[in-house]
Amino acid sequence: MGQYLAIGIYTKIRASKNEAASRYNSIDECKEAIIKEFTLNDEVYDFKEDENSIEFSIKPQVMERDLAKLMQQFYALRYSTIEKYDSREALKAVMACKDKNDILQLLNEKTFQCFQKGYPYYISVKATKGWTRSMEVSVSSIILSIDGKIIMECYNDLFHFFTRLIRERLSNIPLSNALNVYIDG
Repeated sequence: MGQYLAIGIYTKIRASKNEAASRYNSIDECKEAIIKEFTLNDEVYDFKEDENSIEFSIKPQVMERDLAKLMQQFYALRYSTIEKYDSREALKAVMACKDKNDILQLLNEKTFQCFQKGYPYYISVKATKGWTRSMEVSVSSIILSIDGKIIMECYNDLFHFFTRLIRERLSNIPLSNALNVYIDG
């Protein structure tokens, strides 16, 4: 086991109300800080609150409607040599899913390198109170790309992906086609 560079989709963001109470003036202030940090909107995420936590999670209808489309376009950008990865098979498997529950089941099986449930992790969100002026929130995600310790030889493909994105973003400047992402030294 090790650490990996992953690109994924936030599926759930959760914060403890106890911690929020010590870091913000109100739960609404905490909610707004999370929305700002993760650029969340109510078109994509449901919000729920119980006595212990606040939580944002992807709406089932959004996942069912948009996930396959997003995967198809993302994989076309990310994997310049798509044959080396299982993205085609992952996309076909997602397209065969009937609903969010089927998608979640597929994620839990970890059948595909480029479509799996990520390990939960924490991200710091700016807070207004407390000596650290931050609060940790729990994040769950769907992994669409993973590179790291096990497959170091694949970094070049990831660098090509970043290069293509930068060049596309700066396409109004002809010199941008000379940009490259690489390791120096």
